[in-house]
Amino acid sequence: RNPSTTASISLYLSKNSGFAAADYISRFFGVNNLGTSETHRHGGRKWLLATGTSSLSWTNTGALDLDKTLFTHMRLRVAPYVGQVADFTLFGARVNVVGRSRIAVISDDGYSSWLKYAVPVFQRRGIPTSLAIIPSMVGFNSNYATWDQLSEFVAAGNECLPHGPSAGNNLFDHPTLDARVNDVISTGKRLAAEGVAGPQQLKCYIFPEGKFGANHDDMTLLDALHARGITFGRTVTRSFGFPADLLATSKYSALTTPILGYIRQSSEVNDATELTNTLNSIETCGRDGVDGIVMLHNVIAEQGTWTWTQSTDITIDKLVQIADKLVEVRKNYDAELTLLSSFAP
Repeated sequence: RNPSTTASISLYLSKNSGFAAADYISRFFGVNNLGTSETHRHGGRKWLLATGTSSLSWTNTGALDLDKTLFTHMRLRVAPYVGQVADFTLFGARVNVVGRSRIAVISDDGYSSWLKYAVPVFQRRGIPTSLAIIPSMVGFNSNYATWDQLSEFVAAGNECLPHGPSAGNNLFDHPTLDARVNDVISTGKRLAAEGVAGPQQLKCYIFPEGKFGANHDDMTLLDALHARGITFGRTVTRSFGFPADLLATSKYSALTTPILGYIRQSSEVNDATELTNTLNSIETCGRDGVDGIVMLHNVIAEQGTWTWTQSTDITIDKLVQIADKLVEVRKNYDAELTLLSSFAP
């Protein structure tokens, strides 16, 4: 329960109690002390996510046939930092859980480019999308959608969800808990007043910069929002997705869901890897029957020659590849491509 004292954690599944190298598969888990990228809240504790997002494959030391090998033993190996003591409680293990995957696509901030370039791509493929809206930015300039455009977007089967903040970079730029809660509630009320969000959408909140607490153990904002009827939240913790029943485990699980990707990288090579990671994550969700959220932002034109823009951009050609991958997992695994608010308890 105190991963900040821990350098790493590994999980082994073995054919027998001997754990010989030829008889097991293993996964390495990294630990991030600040809890911003490799850890995720779960019921007041943390659970650790696999480092990297390229694959969910296990290290198969003995080249075992994973379709036929029966693993009967599990070992958890914890490596504390020098001079530290790790305190862990294993409260559950899930292996080969079968379910129907739900995957939602959301674009943060309400860029007009999403309506111009992305929506036609997804609509042609029968995929609804969600937009996270900062009311103060609506119609601010040509880069942001207007209320009329958002109304048309919703009328076409899509949705708008509350985002923020009204000022600053995240809710914790506000000095008090009351101010943070008021920011969230007023955002939802504005969307409802403009006719672009209904009761189901107002159960949701997209945390600015993914920040939902002042530190690891600060759940005061989550408690306050849950008391006001907000039951689902999305962060920017990167993962492969989450099993559907995790959302029912505790209010904290449903209020701090992770994302799959995509975040534009600073070089062409790294960006190609980022896209591959995102596509693999979508594939994994579909194959393993877990839920996932694809987070995107601003859509820009395809580039003949690589030019760095900003981390919130995605070129239209890469967006098309993501849309096509979603269609593929719908066909191959019967994945449901849904609106993000459908996850809200």
